[in-house]
Amino acid sequence: MTGLDPQRLVTLRAAEKLVGRSRRTLLAWQADGMPTELLGGVRHVRVADLTDWQRRHGRRHGRTRDTI
Repeated sequence: MTGLDPQRLVTLRAAEKLVGRSRRTLLAWQADGMPTELLGGVRHVRVADLTDWQRRHGRRHGRTRDTI
């Protein structure tokens, strides 16, 4: 994710690709308190918040990949 402005807002779909996690995971992070904004009916997250959240909460229970 280097090179992106930390204050830039990205859609959750773009965020999935940036951090390599599923939509389900990002929605769980949002439910757990990751800050997001609703713009024009589309959910967005600030790059700085996304990277901080991934660093602090990215590996729940020792998992490194999403599971179903």
